[in-house]
Amino acid sequence: MKKKLTFFSLMLPTIPLATLSASSCAYNTPVLSFKGSSNMLQFLMDISDHFGNKFEMNIVGGGSANGYSQLIQGRTYFASMSKDPRFGLNNVDKAKEKKEYLDNKLKTFLVAKERLAFVLKLPSSSLDLSSGSIDIKDLKTYFNKSNWKNILEAFGGQRQLNLGDLTHNSDPNLTKINITPFYKSGGLNFSGTAEAFVKQNPFSDIKPSEKAQKFLQDTVDEPKYDVHLANESSNEYWIAMKSHESAALGFLTLDFVMKNQADFENENCLILSYYDPNDNKYYSPLDFDNLNKYIWNIGLYLIMSLKGNYDRQLEFLYMLFNPETKNREKIKEIYQKNALTLPSEDEIIANFNIDNINKFKWPEIKDKVKADKID
Repeated sequence: MKKKLTFFSLMLPTIPLATLSASSCAYNTPVLSFKGSSNMLQFLMDISDHFGNKFEMNIVGGGSANGYSQLIQGRTYFASMSKDPRFGLNNVDKAKEKKEYLDNKLKTFLVAKERLAFVLKLPSSSLDLSSGSIDIKDLKTYFNKSNWKNILEAFGGQRQLNLGDLTHNSDPNLTKINITPFYKSGGLNFSGTAEAFVKQNPFSDIKPSEKAQKFLQDTVDEPKYDVHLANESSNEYWIAMKSHESAALGFLTLDFVMKNQADFENENCLILSYYDPNDNKYYSPLDFDNLNKYIWNIGLYLIMSLKGNYDRQLEFLYMLFNPETKNREKIKEIYQKNALTLPSEDEIIANFNIDNINKFKWPEIKDKVKADKID
């Protein structure tokens, strides 16, 4: 069965990119450019609005891999990424990647953590079961360790997923409803969210088969069962899912899910919960009172080069994380608005190569930050 590739041309919200100039002509404020993950666009734009009188920020999407490439070529101050480049990008030439990373004296900063969610799109708002018709809202759908292998194999094109795989309801009619996975074109070689699905999931001990792993890596081979491929952009990915008439399963950031809840409801979508077998409860990513029970989180990163003068970039990061800033509550609001959480104190300590949060002071940290060393 051939994979289906769906692309849509959609204008992303961007701030026009300027050259890497030292300052803004109009306002004489530092210009910082950000290129990369579309998942970070809105968050960075909100930060830009907040820091407008201190920094001018030029923000462009295009994907994590593109942002990293632009950084290596010296065309941006920051690469914004939803994958950690210290663990490899495309795995095709690891030696070359490592050399590029070290030669450019790159430093990766964890700036936020976000949650991913499975979105299940069904053909109608009701289901015909052997016991009668039910509203889809009455069907509890889930993921956990017991069905993760089936989900991985389906996205890897080696298994036909059905609705019975995603619910504890044993009605035989559910197994007759086949589900088409929607995956990221290029696989985890190019997509941070694809990498989060395959490598940063909470069940890292569960591995896909060799054929499924190869497809999940690069989406080059022909899958045994249908897998639709769409662009990395969350908007384009969702548009592709909406155009699919039968049942479909995809994964998106919680921020995107929250901002498009009405659209999801109109399209007969369910958001999969995490089912915890220890307490027999379902934990939805939309249940903010129990969000700590929802276990699928990924990191968002800003990567910069420590070659040349990088004081402005560090000052920006310091202002973002400084717990003593007078605007701290506003920064927290921006994180919450985008369904993100701030790095912990330990993560800030690791970011800036300090051994105690009390040493997180400006300008002292300029002498503390060092380029990453990777194995």
